Formats: sequence, structure tokens, C-alpha cells
Amino acid sequence: MNEQSAMEGHRRLMAELRTLLPPSAILDAFDEVPRHRFLPGVALEESYRNRSVATVRDEGKAVSSCSQPSWVARVIGEAGVATGQRVLEIGSGTGWSATILARVVGPCGSVVTVDIDQNLVDMTRANLTKFGFAPVSGNLSEEEVRLDKQGFGRITTLCQDGFVPTTIEPVYHAIMVTAMCRDIAPCWHQQLAEGGRLVLPLTLLPGLSVMVAFAKRADRLVSRHIELCKAVALRGEGAHEPIEWRHFQLEAFLHDNAGAAEQTVVQRRHHRLVFSPVECP
Repeated sequence: MNEQSAMEGHRRLMAELRTLLPPSAILDAFDEVPRHRFLPGVALEESYRNRSVATVRDEGKAVSSCSQPSWVARVIGEAGVATGQRVLEIGSGTGWSATILARVVGPCGSVVTVDIDQNLVDMTRANLTKFGFAPVSGNLSEEEVRLDKQGFGRITTLCQDGFVPTTIEPVYHAIMVTAMCRDIAPCWHQQLAEGGRLVLPLTLLPGLSVMVAFAKRADRLVSRHIELCKAVALRGEGAHEPIEWRHFQLEAFLHDNAGAAEQTVVQRRHHRLVFSPVECP
């Protein structure tokens, strides 16, 4: 691989991202984590397009990908990720976004990245190691491996169903789900710190999927931002016409909590999703 060509591609992508997004610590982190380092075997031209790159297919259908760079930046922004925070990522992909998160949270923060597919977890660990992360002494199992790199937050890679609670951290300041969901795992709700953010792509109805950024307020999750989206489908237990989402608020209630039953409700196994109109300026 021609490293000079790779860095030229990286600079072009960064220039494009800076025309789309405001200056931030997130973009600074992107600048320090070249995407091609996490896409071995992928052509440089494809690595540095502002598009998602399918990395695993099943019968021709993408089941894992390296997400679109501008999308990743916006999701991290909606999650409110900042220095010193603990972040949970559901869906490891290639390890690229986890590395960006680790740079944003810095040495005082940490990132836990979870995937149900051991092959993807192994690929993530291999990419992290090639990027300079080193396994921490005392790792106890193949399922859970912690890695450190100077200037970055610790990354813990974990092979398990993302719908299952993690025992690595009691609570997280931000939880980011990278695969399409039909429901919200109770553990995401329960392990999110008060005021913390949960960002996920959520299928509400057949053919209607949105990216929702929730904030936790006591017993409920209240949307801060909603927009139409596409993503690969979540694997494991949790596996329309244009709508002006700014006119709506979405709240998620665990079934054993009270909610406004008279509002529009989408029933799921673990949560009721309640829509209500909001006034816009």
C-alpha cells in the first residue's frame, strides 16, 4: 500500500467532512484515526469515500460495515461524547469508530465495544493492535480483552449479544448502537447514567426507520433528535413518506413504568414508544 496515497485520501476526506460539519474535538479525533488502517484489503479510493463500506455479507446482504464517516461524526455528536466519559458501543464493525471514541474521551475515559460475532471481535482486536493498541496484562478471557494506547481511552472488546447487560462498567454516559433495532434493550435504559444519551437506529414500522438520540430522564428516555436513516440489521435478541420529525417527541417506557396511554404508541417486547407533538419555533 502506498502510504502517501493513503494520507492524500485521508486529507481529502477530512476536507469534505469539514465542509459538512462544524469544527469539534470529534473531527480532530477523526484526523488522528485514518480510516484505511481499519479496512485492510479495501481499495484506498473506497476507504476514503464518505460512504459506508460493507465488510461482511451473508447471501449478498451486508451484515456488518464500516459506517459512513459523516454519519459516525454526527452520531458521536448527538451522543454528547466528551472527555473522561464511559461509552458503550453496540456493534464493533472494524474498530474504527471505537478508536475515534477512545480519542474523544481521552486517557481518563473508556470505551466498551460489543459484538455478537466472534470473527468481527477478532477483526476489531487485530485492527486495534495494528494501530498501536496493546492488550492489558491480566485479561481474563477470550470474550473480553482490554487494550490501551497512549493518548486514547482504554478500549474493551467484548463478544456477547448486545441486548445483554455488560459487567465491565455499572453505568455509561453514552450508549451508541450501530445496527438497526426493533426495540430498546432494558439494559441500555438501565445502564445509562441520568442525563446520559442513547443513540440508535430504530425501526418503528415496516419501511420506516429513524435514528433517535434519547436523553435519560428518570424512568424514561426522551428524544432530543430524530431523523430518517438506514443501517444494517441488529443480530441477536433485538434483532415511508417523509416526516417532519422536529414536530414530534419520542419517549420510551419500560413496560412496568407508567406512560401516556392516550398518545400514539408502538408496542415492543421491552418498551412502549410514545409519540407526542411538540411546538417548534
